[in-house]
Amino acid sequence: HIAITFSSSILFERGSADISQEAQNSLDLIVDIIKSKPKNYRIIIEGHSNSVEHHDSEVYSSSWELSAIRSSRVLLRFEQLGFSPKRLACLSKGDSEPLVPFANDEGELIEENLEQNSRVIIKVLEPLNDSKKIKFGFGIYFNE
Repeated sequence: HIAITFSSSILFERGSADISQEAQNSLDLIVDIIKSKPKNYRIIIEGHSNSVEHHDSEVYSSSWELSAIRSSRVLLRFEQLGFSPKRLACLSKGDSEPLVPFANDEGELIEENLEQNSRVIIKVLEPLNDSKKIKFGFGIYFNE
């Protein structure tokens, strides 16, 4: 499979799940590239947040919720641009899989690391034989 990672700071303002117009143009370019390939690829969109970003929002009460809404907004863009919902799935990882530590040994937050940990990953999975049913975990199946 192919994994395309967007830093959340590229797609979203801190604490927000609204995709800016500039970011949407970049996302649309990626979607167009993926669309140029066979139509039976499966797409999984993972939302990752950091441990503090949701505190900057009055709307989202947890990193789980913020990353879930972000991944679903990216998924919606795929659907708006012609992908079948049967081939799309999104999930939230919250702040459970950081790439780098959120804080140093003294417990002070590391701003650059917070940005690095907040991301959206678009996974393009290989086409499957139409007779197969694949389980991706979390109760997510793709089938025809």
